[in-house]
Amino acid sequence: MRKTFLFSGLAIIFQIVIIVYMVTASMMPLVTGKEIVLKTVPIDPRDLLRGDYVTLNYGFNYLRLDSIKNDVRGGKYRFGDELYIELKKKDNYYESVGLWKYPPENKTYMKVTVQRFYGFEKYGFASLRGGIESYYTDSETARRLEMRSRDVSAITEVYVMVAPDGQARIKDIKIKKQTSIPMDSLSR
Repeated sequence: MRKTFLFSGLAIIFQIVIIVYMVTASMMPLVTGKEIVLKTVPIDPRDLLRGDYVTLNYGFNYLRLDSIKNDVRGGKYRFGDELYIELKKKDNYYESVGLWKYPPENKTYMKVTVQRFYGFEKYGFASLRGGIESYYTDSETARRLEMRSRDVSAITEVYVMVAPDGQARIKDIKIKKQTSIPMDSLSR
């Protein structure tokens, strides 16, 4: 009887420790991370299990490998493989400047997961995810973000905290009005 009670108690404590670890590990970028700002275009879907959220797309989600420095061309990468996006600040936003097998030293980088690699003959393309493509919020905020993001003169800024190991978490989303629309954005 005492052994059963002891094992039950240990099993409960073990489950609590696992849950605390999972929550703590996912929050570490917000505590220990470096803040970067990315530009994106949100869309407003709904998940029946998790509620309202905004889907975000970044420049690093779809990369043409001949347009950035990298050591992954010709590699056999599959869904779920981890790579590292090197980021550099240009104007007020961080942009992708490299894609690497290992974390670049003394650089700002983010861990990404391969979704798909294709087109190695002449050009290589990579479809990647950084774990910050969904931002869960209440339905009113999601609707406001969607409506404001449709404004051509607005820029959606995503404030992201990147931990020293490259994990990223969204800290905040802001939509800013531009005073003028750049001519090159009209031709897209």
